[in-house]
Amino acid sequence: MKKIIVFNLLIISFLCSYAQIEKGTHLTGSSIFFNYQQDKNGKKLIYEQIGFGVMPNFGYAVKKNLVLGGGINYSFQLTKIFPQSSGFFFNSSISNSIGPNIYLRYYIMKGKFGGFLTMNANPSYGLLSYQNDNPNFPIDQRKYNIYNIKFQIGIAPGITYFLSKNFAIELQYGYLGYSLNYTPIQKDINQSNTQQTFNFNFRADALNIGMRYYFDKKQKEKKTQ
Repeated sequence: MKKIIVFNLLIISFLCSYAQIEKGTHLTGSSIFFNYQQDKNGKKLIYEQIGFGVMPNFGYAVKKNLVLGGGINYSFQLTKIFPQSSGFFFNSSISNSIGPNIYLRYYIMKGKFGGFLTMNANPSYGLLSYQNDNPNFPIDQRKYNIYNIKFQIGIAPGITYFLSKNFAIELQYGYLGYSLNYTPIQKDINQSNTQQTFNFNFRADALNIGMRYYFDKKQKEKKTQ
């Protein structure tokens, strides 16, 4: 909780600074995230989850401090549930998700440091593969795939630091938003399902690290002439 408060105080302090990203600036880059979680009963592992994602994107400053952009989001997640006693069996799931991302970001800078607030809209297509080792299940039910369609919109704060005039590293942590998850009727399920959730996420998977390259197209063209 203390880490969240300190991070938010950093964002607030940047909001009292000065902006330096001019209209007409282009930017391109990518963000990544990685998370690992586990749960143990004593020394025995009962749950394990590994996930990562990559988000290449581009943007254009439509006004001073205001960037409109888009990109592609891809994420992977592997979850394992281990048996603890007789009558329980190993279960696992693999999730792959990909989709476009549209964002609007407002920057406030002070020297090389800055803060930003990003609004994202992200429709995606996901494929979940399930497997269990329960011998009481028919063989064709021990492994199956389910696909779903998801849409989410939300806001996320972050900080950035310019390593040079054109290159910056950024850290985005936390997410507040709404998501809609639709699973249609398909081979392995006989009814559709719709879920709506409101998220306030400060878990490890809400931490994104990225690199950005900023450039002014007009200045670039002058250099090549």
